[in-house]
Amino acid sequence: MKILLSGGGTLGPVTPLLGLVEYWRAHNKLVDLVWVGTVHGPEANMVTSQDVRFISIASVKIPRYVSFYWLTIPFRLVYAGVEAWNVLKAEQPDVIVTAGGYVSVPLVILGRFMGIRSWVHQQDVLPGLANKIMARFAAKISTTFDASKDVFPSKKTEVTGNAVRESMLQGSRERALLKFGLSPERKTLLVLGGGGGAMWLNESVSAIAADLTKKWQVLHVTGRDKHHMVNVSDKYYVTEPLINDGMDDAYAIADVVLCRAGLGTLTELAAVGKPAIVVPIPDSHQEMNAFHLYEHQAGLILDQTETTPQILLSSIRTVMDNEDVQMRFAANLKLTFPKDGTKKIAEGVLKLAGESDAKWSRERKDPSPLERFLEEGEEGYTTGMTEHSQERVEEDVQQEEQGSEPLPLSIQEQVARALGNTVVHVEEASEEDYPFETKEL
Repeated sequence: MKILLSGGGTLGPVTPLLGLVEYWRAHNKLVDLVWVGTVHGPEANMVTSQDVRFISIASVKIPRYVSFYWLTIPFRLVYAGVEAWNVLKAEQPDVIVTAGGYVSVPLVILGRFMGIRSWVHQQDVLPGLANKIMARFAAKISTTFDASKDVFPSKKTEVTGNAVRESMLQGSRERALLKFGLSPERKTLLVLGGGGGAMWLNESVSAIAADLTKKWQVLHVTGRDKHHMVNVSDKYYVTEPLINDGMDDAYAIADVVLCRAGLGTLTELAAVGKPAIVVPIPDSHQEMNAFHLYEHQAGLILDQTETTPQILLSSIRTVMDNEDVQMRFAANLKLTFPKDGTKKIAEGVLKLAGESDAKWSRERKDPSPLERFLEEGEEGYTTGMTEHSQERVEEDVQQEEQGSEPLPLSIQEQVARALGNTVVHVEEASEEDYPFETKEL
């Protein structure tokens, strides 16, 4: 049985699929794995480090703004389609699995024409354009949250929770001390800039580094090729561009994690039981993820557009200095995610691949894939959504264009809600200390 995994460009759609890889291998599933990702993304090293064969193809992102890039899109789509077709013909997988990313779109669409079933996993609360396109051609769709399921056709959609790398639970504080040169006497703030590196997060944290290291130590994962953004010389401030081997140890030593609102990271934080300060990318699907956490009091949520380095420092102090806040945020985050997501998705994919072996191989002979696709379309395949689901899609598209509702700005309010309205003092930093001008991503 061969499974083709696809995703990349960022690490968001990558880490859940690596969780599936770990599950299949841990349970002695005899599967042949191949991964199709982007040419320049950060995923190649992570995938090959897991002994999974990696193939790169062109990825065509559809921008939501006017640009000369639009003139090249038709040619890029044709090129990406040809590469995807060649990969599918050469590999002949039984099933395609993706958790998003534009690189996966031609594989899922062409796979449908070729009689190869696809499993699309929706991590985020709000589906992106790539997953909305692929959902129309997928045989099965899984979602992390119940709030996402109505966007997709109900007959082929299941709420499973998210997949997570079980290896992240095997981290060692002692190994982290040696690996990263950290002190056993200090609390640790883990900063995750993401696989591609978050400019705002990297620069904001480095601007307050001197204050952070007065009391704590910082392990700052800047993102690939973003190491130069953080120019801090302090024995209590350790920077790493990207941790392929040892992320479990980084989680183990962390007392608090400062990160974006990607679901892959948040799922892993829930699994390892770490409290988070979350700064979603403005005007993106991450804001809905963060708002979902806010509703469940599962972390301290900050709006980047309103967060100065002073506010960021105050937020970090509030959580780092209060163990009750840390425990409550970590516990609520764990409760936010459905259990056994990895097992449900991994076993479901194997079942779907088996159905592909039995059913789709017979159907490939007569009628042709194109005729079969057209027939199923007439029967309602592409119109299988209910009117309610179609309305939700339109609302989500409009919400993506306009941005989701504003995130809460009050640190005191969020901490008080998490502690049952207990009043917590928030120490304010001096505005004059940090004449720092933030930059847009």
